[in-house]
Amino acid sequence: MLPAKVVFALLILAAPIYVVLHALTFALPLYVLLLGIGIGSLYLCLRANMNLEEVFLVSAGFIGGGCTIAGLAIAPLLVQIIAAIGLFTVWGRYQVEM
Repeated sequence: MLPAKVVFALLILAAPIYVVLHALTFALPLYVLLLGIGIGSLYLCLRANMNLEEVFLVSAGFIGGGCTIAGLAIAPLLVQIIAAIGLFTVWGRYQVEM
């Protein structure tokens, strides 16, 4: 499992890539890709025999992170708030475990 700091670093590095992709293409394919990453993380966590709470938190973090990255350009404020809650829930959970 990736530590919270690594996840945040990946999200920060993904933002400039998103800006370039958004400038070159329409945003909808990227939203679908980010949602697919979130659903894929849910599947992988279930296959790794994690308990249901951890599976939910990890997949919510990926989906929330994806929505936050995609929301840099056009998403409404509500989506960004939900994404932030998902990210900080995951971060808080793993800080407690450390």
